Amino acid sequence: MSAVILLAVMGITAGAALRYFHLHLKEQRAGHQVILAQGVAESGLEKAVAMLRVNPAYTGEENTPLGEGRFTVSVAPGKAEGNFRLRATATWGDASAHPRPASLNAWLRLDAAGKVLDYGLVEERR
Repeated sequence: MSAVILLAVMGITAGAALRYFHLHLKEQRAGHQVILAQGVAESGLEKAVAMLRVNPAYTGEENTPLGEGRFTVSVAPGKAEGNFRLRATATWGDASAHPRPASLNAWLRLDAAGKVLDYGLVEERR
């Protein structure tokens, strides 16, 4: 009888350990996807800067594929001529896996010839 109880306790312990490791791995994978999505969002911002340098009327694009990710970038004019506010959101991985999005905001200032005078990321407040 004590062998059956011991076997049951070991089975419950093993099941709990497997569940813990499965959840931990799932969290790690989600965190890794967010990091990869941030890279895709940065690429979206870089593309927006390049497009604005040749076409100041560029307003952004939606759902653009890049590797295993996708990004959307929007461009809004700033208060002064040649100033822009940029926002990029991106995901990495299969959409059916409910990837977590990453978002980045930036500002850009160009001269009349399209030369970048100033560019930077906006700090996110949490």
